[in-house]
Amino acid sequence: MSGNQLKDLSCSLTKLTKLDLRGNLFTDIPKELSNLKSLKYLDISKNKLSNIQLLQFESLTNLQELYLQQNVMRGTIPDSFWGMTNLIVLNLKDNRLNGTLSEKIGNLRFLKELNLGGNKFEGPIPDAITTLENLEELDLSSNKFSGDIPSQIGNLTKLKKL
Repeated sequence: MSGNQLKDLSCSLTKLTKLDLRGNLFTDIPKELSNLKSLKYLDISKNKLSNIQLLQFESLTNLQELYLQQNVMRGTIPDSFWGMTNLIVLNLKDNRLNGTLSEKIGNLRFLKELNLGGNKFEGPIPDAITTLENLEELDLSSNKFSGDIPSQIGNLTKLKKL
């Protein structure tokens, strides 16, 4: 690792399950990160990541917890995020993400914690959120959502924090 970029994440770290890089000044994540296929926990929060479109996590099929809060990411959430179907925690709080949320969010059926607060998302809250039966915490605060809150949100019986 050097400067403000992560370099040369070795392919020899095939058994690595937890990677915590929070609270640095990283501006970029190398493509080699996608070689860490045993990774279950990834925290790159409180850095200077700016382009969410460049993050390539689709090959991290074992990933269960992803923390990207408090970066400076802009743009819309890439479709590749909705393919990480083993996620239990997804935290994108306090970035500059925008656009509408995809109905594909319903693919994350194991999610227990979803934090999208403090961004610039707009449009309706997708009905697919109400299919996330395991959801215990949902934070959509401080965005620009419009329309009605889906009435089926009451069906999320495990929800403790909204």
